[in-house]
Amino acid sequence: MGYWLFYGLSMSLLPIFTMHHFSVFIGCLLLGALGAFVDIALACNIQNLSTESNLGKNFGLFSTLANTGQALSGAFIGLLTMIASVGTSIILIGLMTTFIAFAGKLKLTNENDQ
Repeated sequence: MGYWLFYGLSMSLLPIFTMHHFSVFIGCLLLGALGAFVDIALACNIQNLSTESNLGKNFGLFSTLANTGQALSGAFIGLLTMIASVGTSIILIGLMTTFIAFAGKLKLTNENDQ
């Protein structure tokens, strides 16, 4: 959840980097690097929490859900840009990602305390 939190924050800050071509490169590089950490953490958790017989099924389900989620988020941001600027849309998507990650982190903390 921590990686998702930083991923969402970096996405919401991405429009700030649009002032110069090199800063766009740096912003996208940061977003891609954080996305790699998110993907690695997800794959490691799936592998650690799956039984041997369910490992392939769990990775197949993860792949399907991840690709569906990416397609839906693209459609959502496309619809959002019809009523708001692209920069505002990216900020909103980034903040939603950050909020969901923060809520998940709080839920995990509360479950571990009980």
